[in-house]
Amino acid sequence: MPARARTALPSQKRCVIIGDVRESRLLDNWTRVFNRIQTHLVEANRRFASDVLISFAPTVGDEFQGVLRTPLKAYDACLMLRSGIPTRLRIGIGIGAVERHFARDKGMRGTAFYRARAAIEACKKLNRATLVNSAAEPSSTDVAINSLLHVAATLEERWTPRQRQLLGFYRENPNWSYDRLGKRFQVTKQAVSQILAAADWDTFREAETAIRTLLGNDDALRQAVKLQGFTSRSKAPRVYSD
Repeated sequence: MPARARTALPSQKRCVIIGDVRESRLLDNWTRVFNRIQTHLVEANRRFASDVLISFAPTVGDEFQGVLRTPLKAYDACLMLRSGIPTRLRIGIGIGAVERHFARDKGMRGTAFYRARAAIEACKKLNRATLVNSAAEPSSTDVAINSLLHVAATLEERWTPRQRQLLGFYRENPNWSYDRLGKRFQVTKQAVSQILAAADWDTFREAETAIRTLLGNDDALRQAVKLQGFTSRSKAPRVYSD
């Protein structure tokens, strides 16, 4: 019987997101957490329907994964997943090619998958929440994105519950005025300004804006891939080696 021909999904900039629940073995309520993860993955597929190439779903053990058509909405998808899953996550983002060997979404591979896996392993080693990997060797784009991700995560970890409540809402409603936010949270607009300043909101917002810009920058990501000599005519990648 002739071997099945693999189908290379056309773009070399597919985006695989792998999530891993931290210290899941220590959770007494794993069934409830797992059910919450499943529910939230369904919501992510709905919210990012136009961006999702392969639906987010649980995979093995305490992991889940999904594939986006491009990296443009990768950061927002990660934020959405973190916000609704009641435990700490590691997230690896891999950018590259995706190969589909069968009609169904099984047995897939490609550089995007290998790089997402490498990013997850690096998160464990470096104690990071999220890392991006778009090339075989560290690129300047990856270094910049990952540094900004670390800055944003470090600032967010310092937020008090009150800051987290107000800033989480403001993050999703950036067009609201301080006056309107104050009425929503029953404080003055001066108090809103003080809360934002104490949380170093301007620095945090600039980091997030830069992350989105770099992930959506075709030229920057294309150059990162080009520097590693990867083209659409490259031979099939070896697992974890490209």
